[in-house]
Amino acid sequence: MGSYEHKECSACNAEGHPAMIFEAVDEATTQCRECGAVNGVVNTYYQAIHIPRQELEEMENILSITEGHHPEYGSDEVIKTYTAHFPNGMVADIKVCNGDTPYVDNVLFEPTIENGTTYLVEVCVPEIAESLEGEYYFNHEGIEYVVDVKPLPCQ
Repeated sequence: MGSYEHKECSACNAEGHPAMIFEAVDEATTQCRECGAVNGVVNTYYQAIHIPRQELEEMENILSITEGHHPEYGSDEVIKTYTAHFPNGMVADIKVCNGDTPYVDNVLFEPTIENGTTYLVEVCVPEIAESLEGEYYFNHEGIEYVVDVKPLPCQ
């Protein structure tokens, strides 16, 4: 059995064999597989949400309504919520909502503990979107959070 140099991520303290902890982005850049830190510094977190193609098409059809709300749902109802959990505890919801016309509401939450109970507090609410598929960007305290909604591969 060979030996190896033991490495540790300075951002999340993940440790072990370098190839198991870090992914080479280029010659000078590595990214932690656990927390997403680039060269030991976390400034962007990325999470993908994979949705079955048929479900994604159904949601996009609902979002394509240009006049009035979808008749099968209440006028202010959340039709479907997709959630991304980031390694540092932040949470992003991507919600397909019914309204005057259907839309996508995207919100970044920070967990807060009060009297032993954890609450999610809204910290970033960008503009609403008209399509579900694609990337959603959130910025909070100098860190960018990216949620990429896309179809499940190989369907």
